[in-house]
Amino acid sequence: MGAAALTLFILFAFVLALIGFAREELNDERKAFQRNLGRVMDIARASETRVRIVATGIEAAWESAGSGDENDVRTFEAQGGRIVFPAGPGARGALVLRLSSIQRADGESEEHFLAVTKNTAGSSGNLVKTMNDAVDLRWGLGGYIVTPSASMVGINPLPDVLSPQAQRTIRDPLRLLSYYGTGLSNLAPWAIAQQGGARSLRWLPPAIDPLSGRSKFRVLALVKVNRRPSAVVAGEFSPERLLDRLVPGSFPGAYWVFDERTEPVTSTVSGRFGGGRSGTLWAVAGNRLRRRATLPRHTATATY
Repeated sequence: MGAAALTLFILFAFVLALIGFAREELNDERKAFQRNLGRVMDIARASETRVRIVATGIEAAWESAGSGDENDVRTFEAQGGRIVFPAGPGARGALVLRLSSIQRADGESEEHFLAVTKNTAGSSGNLVKTMNDAVDLRWGLGGYIVTPSASMVGINPLPDVLSPQAQRTIRDPLRLLSYYGTGLSNLAPWAIAQQGGARSLRWLPPAIDPLSGRSKFRVLALVKVNRRPSAVVAGEFSPERLLDRLVPGSFPGAYWVFDERTEPVTSTVSGRFGGGRSGTLWAVAGNRLRRRATLPRHTATATY
Protein backbone atom coordinates (compact mmCIF):
# COMPACT_ATOMS: atom_id res chain seq x y z
CA MET A 1 0.00 0.00 0.00
CA GLY A 2 2.79 2.37 0.88
CA ALA A 3 4.66 1.56 -2.33
CA ALA A 4 1.52 2.21 -4.40
CA ALA A 5 0.94 5.54 -2.67
CA LEU A 6 4.54 6.51 -3.26
CA THR A 7 4.24 5.58 -6.94
CA LEU A 8 1.08 7.67 -7.30
CA PHE A 9 2.79 10.58 -5.57
CA ILE A 10 5.75 10.36 -7.95
CA LEU A 11 3.43 10.19 -10.98
CA PHE A 12 1.45 13.16 -9.69
CA ALA A 13 4.63 15.18 -9.19
CA PHE A 14 5.78 14.20 -12.68
CA VAL A 15 2.48 15.35 -14.21
CA LEU A 16 2.69 18.65 -12.35
CA ALA A 17 6.23 19.13 -13.63
CA LEU A 18 5.10 18.44 -17.20
CA ILE A 19 2.24 20.91 -16.84
CA GLY A 20 4.61 23.55 -15.50
CA PHE A 21 7.05 22.92 -18.33
CA ALA A 22 4.26 23.11 -20.92
CA ARG A 23 3.04 26.38 -19.43
CA GLU A 24 6.54 27.83 -19.62
CA GLU A 25 6.87 26.71 -23.25
CA LEU A 26 3.49 28.20 -24.15
CA ASN A 27 4.34 31.43 -22.37
CA ASP A 28 7.69 31.68 -24.17
CA GLU A 29 6.01 31.03 -27.52
CA ARG A 30 3.31 33.58 -26.76
CA LYS A 31 5.93 36.20 -25.92
CA ALA A 32 7.89 35.37 -29.08
CA PHE A 33 4.74 35.74 -31.15
CA GLN A 34 3.90 39.09 -29.57
CA ARG A 35 7.42 40.38 -30.23
CA ASN A 36 7.25 39.27 -33.86
CA LEU A 37 3.75 40.68 -34.22
CA GLY A 38 5.15 44.00 -33.02
CA ARG A 39 7.83 43.79 -35.71
CA VAL A 40 5.20 43.11 -38.39
CA MET A 41 3.12 46.02 -37.11
CA ASP A 42 6.21 48.26 -37.22
CA ILE A 43 6.47 47.60 -40.97
CA ALA A 44 2.76 48.31 -41.44
CA ARG A 45 2.90 51.56 -39.46
CA ALA A 46 6.09 52.69 -41.19
CA SER A 47 4.44 52.12 -44.56
CA GLU A 48 1.44 54.15 -43.44
CA THR A 49 3.71 56.97 -42.28
CA ARG A 50 5.45 57.11 -45.64
CA VAL A 51 2.13 57.26 -47.50
CA ARG A 52 0.98 60.14 -45.29
CA ILE A 53 4.23 62.02 -45.98
CA VAL A 54 3.81 61.51 -49.73
CA ALA A 55 0.19 62.67 -49.61
CA THR A 56 1.23 65.87 -47.84
CA GLY A 57 3.88 66.49 -50.50
CA ILE A 58 1.37 65.87 -53.29
CA GLU A 59 -1.05 68.37 -51.77
CA ALA A 60 1.69 71.01 -51.71
CA ALA A 61 2.65 70.20 -55.31
CA TRP A 62 -0.99 70.31 -56.37
CA GLU A 63 -1.41 73.85 -55.10
CA SER A 64 1.90 75.13 -56.50
CA ALA A 65 1.97 73.41 -59.91
CA GLY A 66 0.90 75.38 -62.95
CA SER A 67 -1.03 74.24 -65.98
CA GLY A 68 1.77 72.05 -67.29
CA ASP A 69 4.42 72.19 -69.99
CA GLU A 70 2.90 72.48 -73.47
CA ASN A 71 5.49 70.09 -74.88
CA ASP A 72 4.50 67.49 -72.30
CA VAL A 73 0.84 67.92 -73.19
CA ARG A 74 1.55 67.51 -76.92
CA THR A 75 3.71 64.44 -76.29
CA PHE A 76 1.04 62.95 -74.05
CA GLU A 77 -1.63 63.40 -76.72
CA ALA A 78 0.59 62.26 -79.60
CA GLN A 79 1.38 59.03 -77.76
CA GLY A 80 -2.27 58.23 -77.16
CA GLY A 81 -2.44 59.34 -73.55
CA ARG A 82 0.97 58.16 -72.39
CA ILE A 83 4.17 59.92 -71.35
CA VAL A 84 7.39 58.93 -69.59
CA PHE A 85 9.24 61.30 -67.28
CA PRO A 86 12.72 59.74 -67.23
CA ALA A 87 14.65 58.90 -64.10
CA GLY A 88 17.90 60.67 -63.31
CA PRO A 89 20.13 61.78 -60.43
CA GLY A 90 17.82 62.36 -57.47
CA ALA A 91 14.75 61.57 -59.58
CA ARG A 92 12.96 58.23 -59.86
CA GLY A 93 10.94 59.17 -62.92
CA ALA A 94 7.29 58.40 -63.61
CA LEU A 95 4.89 56.95 -66.14
CA VAL A 96 1.61 58.76 -66.77
CA LEU A 97 -1.27 56.93 -68.45
CA ARG A 98 -4.73 57.98 -69.48
CA LEU A 99 -7.06 55.30 -68.20
CA SER A 100 -10.31 56.72 -69.49
CA SER A 101 -11.41 59.78 -71.42
CA ILE A 102 -15.07 59.26 -70.56
CA GLN A 103 -14.98 59.13 -66.76
CA ARG A 104 -13.21 62.44 -66.18
CA ALA A 105 -14.84 64.37 -63.33
CA ASP A 106 -15.35 68.11 -63.01
CA GLY A 107 -12.16 69.94 -62.12
CA GLU A 108 -9.85 67.20 -63.39
CA SER A 109 -7.28 68.76 -65.70
CA GLU A 110 -4.87 66.54 -67.62
CA GLU A 111 -2.45 69.45 -67.99
CA HIS A 112 -2.36 70.09 -64.25
CA PHE A 113 -2.05 66.38 -63.45
CA LEU A 114 0.96 66.12 -65.79
CA ALA A 115 2.60 69.07 -64.05
CA VAL A 116 2.06 67.61 -60.57
CA THR A 117 3.36 64.18 -61.57
CA LYS A 118 6.40 65.65 -63.30
CA ASN A 119 7.26 67.82 -60.29
CA THR A 120 6.95 64.95 -57.81
CA ALA A 121 8.87 62.55 -60.08
CA GLY A 122 11.73 65.02 -60.30
CA SER A 123 12.14 65.31 -56.54
CA SER A 124 11.03 61.89 -55.34
CA GLY A 125 14.52 60.42 -54.99
CA ASN A 126 15.49 62.73 -52.14
CA LEU A 127 12.02 62.43 -50.60
CA VAL A 128 12.24 58.64 -50.52
CA LYS A 129 15.63 58.79 -48.80
CA THR A 130 14.27 61.21 -46.20
CA MET A 131 11.25 58.99 -45.55
CA ASN A 132 13.35 55.85 -45.27
CA ASP A 133 15.62 57.50 -42.72
CA ALA A 134 12.61 58.77 -40.76
CA VAL A 135 10.93 55.36 -40.42
CA ASP A 136 14.09 53.21 -40.51
CA LEU A 137 13.25 51.29 -43.68
CA ARG A 138 15.85 50.59 -46.31
CA TRP A 139 13.56 49.67 -49.21
CA GLY A 140 11.95 52.27 -51.38
CA LEU A 141 8.21 52.80 -51.44
CA GLY A 142 6.69 52.68 -54.90
CA GLY A 143 3.19 53.70 -55.78
CA TYR A 144 1.00 55.93 -57.86
CA ILE A 145 -1.29 58.92 -57.85
CA VAL A 146 -4.68 58.60 -59.51
CA THR A 147 -7.49 61.06 -60.20
CA PRO A 148 -10.79 60.59 -58.30
CA SER A 149 -12.53 59.31 -61.43
CA ALA A 150 -9.58 57.06 -62.36
CA SER A 151 -9.18 58.94 -65.63
CA MET A 152 -5.39 59.27 -65.22
CA VAL A 153 -2.64 57.64 -63.19
CA GLY A 154 0.95 58.65 -62.52
CA ILE A 155 3.19 55.73 -61.51
CA ASN A 156 6.35 56.38 -59.49
CA PRO A 157 9.09 55.22 -59.74
CA LEU A 158 9.21 54.72 -63.48
CA PRO A 159 8.42 51.03 -64.14
CA ASP A 160 10.22 48.94 -66.72
CA VAL A 161 8.05 50.00 -69.63
CA LEU A 162 10.07 47.90 -72.08
CA SER A 163 9.35 44.59 -70.35
CA PRO A 164 6.95 42.24 -72.19
CA GLN A 165 4.61 42.33 -69.18
CA ALA A 166 4.39 46.14 -69.24
CA GLN A 167 4.09 46.30 -73.02
CA ARG A 168 1.08 43.98 -72.97
CA THR A 169 -0.58 45.72 -70.04
CA ILE A 170 -0.18 49.28 -71.28
CA ARG A 171 -2.31 48.32 -74.28
CA ASP A 172 -5.03 46.88 -72.03
CA PRO A 173 -6.92 49.85 -70.51
CA LEU A 174 -9.55 47.69 -68.83
CA ARG A 175 -6.91 45.75 -66.92
CA LEU A 176 -5.19 48.97 -65.89
CA LEU A 177 -8.47 50.51 -64.81
CA SER A 178 -9.45 47.47 -62.73
CA TYR A 179 -6.22 47.83 -60.72
CA TYR A 180 -5.69 51.58 -60.45
CA GLY A 181 -9.40 52.33 -60.08
CA THR A 182 -9.79 50.15 -56.99
CA GLY A 183 -10.51 51.87 -53.69
CA LEU A 184 -11.85 55.13 -55.15
CA SER A 185 -15.45 54.79 -53.98
CA ASN A 186 -17.07 57.16 -51.48
CA LEU A 187 -14.33 59.79 -51.62
CA ALA A 188 -16.56 62.63 -50.41
CA PRO A 189 -17.46 60.92 -47.10
CA TRP A 190 -13.81 59.94 -46.75
CA ALA A 191 -12.78 63.59 -47.11
CA ILE A 192 -15.37 64.74 -44.58
CA ALA A 193 -14.41 62.04 -42.08
CA GLN A 194 -10.78 63.14 -41.89
CA GLN A 195 -11.36 66.87 -41.55
CA GLY A 196 -9.56 68.17 -38.49
CA GLY A 197 -8.03 64.81 -37.63
CA ALA A 198 -5.24 62.51 -38.71
CA ARG A 199 -5.13 61.56 -42.36
CA SER A 200 -7.13 58.34 -42.59
CA LEU A 201 -5.94 55.55 -44.85
CA ARG A 202 -7.42 52.65 -46.76
CA TRP A 203 -5.68 49.29 -46.98
CA LEU A 204 -6.42 47.19 -50.06
CA PRO A 205 -5.94 43.41 -50.12
CA PRO A 206 -2.90 42.15 -52.03
CA ALA A 207 -3.39 42.25 -55.79
CA ILE A 208 -1.23 41.62 -58.82
CA ASP A 209 0.39 44.79 -60.14
CA PRO A 210 -0.42 44.60 -63.87
CA LEU A 211 2.86 46.22 -64.94
CA SER A 212 5.22 44.02 -62.93
CA GLY A 213 3.14 40.90 -62.36
CA ARG A 214 4.00 40.94 -58.64
CA SER A 215 1.62 40.80 -55.70
CA LYS A 216 1.46 44.07 -53.77
CA PHE A 217 -0.27 45.63 -50.81
CA ARG A 218 -1.68 49.12 -51.37
CA VAL A 219 -2.21 51.82 -48.75
CA LEU A 220 -4.36 54.70 -50.01
CA ALA A 221 -4.41 58.30 -48.81
CA LEU A 222 -6.72 61.04 -50.00
CA VAL A 223 -5.28 64.26 -51.43
CA LYS A 224 -7.52 67.25 -50.73
CA VAL A 225 -7.28 70.76 -52.11
CA ASN A 226 -9.77 73.35 -50.84
CA ARG A 227 -11.39 70.53 -48.84
CA ARG A 228 -12.28 68.64 -52.01
CA PRO A 229 -10.85 65.28 -53.12
CA SER A 230 -8.30 66.03 -55.83
CA ALA A 231 -6.46 62.73 -56.10
CA VAL A 232 -5.64 59.52 -54.28
CA VAL A 233 -2.08 58.48 -53.44
CA ALA A 234 -1.27 54.78 -53.18
CA GLY A 235 1.84 53.32 -51.60
CA GLU A 236 2.70 49.83 -52.80
CA PHE A 237 4.90 47.21 -51.20
CA SER A 238 5.42 43.47 -51.43
CA PRO A 239 3.62 41.38 -48.78
CA GLU A 240 6.95 39.70 -47.99
CA ARG A 241 8.17 43.01 -46.57
CA LEU A 242 5.90 42.47 -43.56
CA LEU A 243 8.31 39.76 -42.43
CA ASP A 244 11.50 41.78 -42.85
CA ARG A 245 12.05 42.31 -39.13
CA LEU A 246 11.24 38.82 -37.88
CA VAL A 247 14.20 37.32 -36.04
CA PRO A 248 15.23 33.96 -37.55
CA GLY A 249 14.97 31.17 -35.00
CA SER A 250 12.81 33.18 -32.59
CA PHE A 251 9.93 30.72 -33.03
CA PRO A 252 9.97 26.99 -33.78
CA GLY A 253 7.21 26.96 -36.40
CA ALA A 254 5.94 28.99 -39.33
CA TYR A 255 4.63 32.55 -39.38
CA TRP A 256 1.83 33.34 -41.81
CA VAL A 257 -0.03 36.52 -42.68
CA PHE A 258 -3.60 36.18 -43.97
CA ASP A 259 -5.87 38.77 -45.52
CA GLU A 260 -9.40 39.49 -44.31
CA ARG A 261 -10.75 36.62 -46.43
CA THR A 262 -8.39 34.25 -44.57
CA GLU A 263 -6.39 33.84 -47.76
CA PRO A 264 -2.62 33.45 -47.19
CA VAL A 265 -0.64 36.56 -48.10
CA THR A 266 2.91 35.69 -47.13
CA SER A 267 4.77 33.27 -44.90
CA THR A 268 8.16 32.33 -43.56
CA VAL A 269 7.62 29.03 -45.40
CA SER A 270 9.27 29.14 -48.82
CA GLY A 271 7.03 29.27 -51.87
CA ARG A 272 3.94 31.21 -52.86
CA PHE A 273 0.47 30.26 -51.76
CA GLY A 274 -2.59 30.20 -53.93
CA GLY A 275 -6.13 30.84 -52.74
CA GLY A 276 -7.04 27.18 -53.22
CA ARG A 277 -4.63 26.11 -50.47
CA SER A 278 -6.03 28.29 -47.72
CA GLY A 279 -8.20 25.47 -46.36
CA THR A 280 -5.18 23.19 -46.11
CA LEU A 281 -3.17 25.87 -44.35
CA TRP A 282 -5.91 26.51 -41.83
CA ALA A 283 -6.31 22.75 -41.26
CA VAL A 284 -2.61 22.40 -40.52
CA ALA A 285 -2.76 25.39 -38.19
CA GLY A 286 -5.78 23.89 -36.45
CA ASN A 287 -3.82 20.79 -35.51
CA ARG A 288 -1.13 22.83 -33.80
CA LEU A 289 -0.88 25.68 -31.36
CA ARG A 290 -2.15 28.79 -33.11
CA ARG A 291 -1.81 32.45 -32.21
CA ARG A 292 -3.63 35.19 -34.08
CA ALA A 293 -3.78 38.97 -34.04
CA THR A 294 -5.49 41.54 -36.22
CA LEU A 295 -3.41 43.82 -38.44
CA PRO A 296 -4.71 46.57 -40.76
CA ARG A 297 -6.99 44.57 -43.04
CA HIS A 298 -5.04 41.37 -42.51
CA THR A 299 -4.18 38.81 -39.84
CA ALA A 300 -0.93 37.36 -38.56
CA THR A 301 -0.86 33.74 -37.47
CA ALA A 302 2.03 31.85 -35.92
CA THR A 303 1.92 28.06 -35.72
CA TYR A 304 4.15 25.75 -33.75
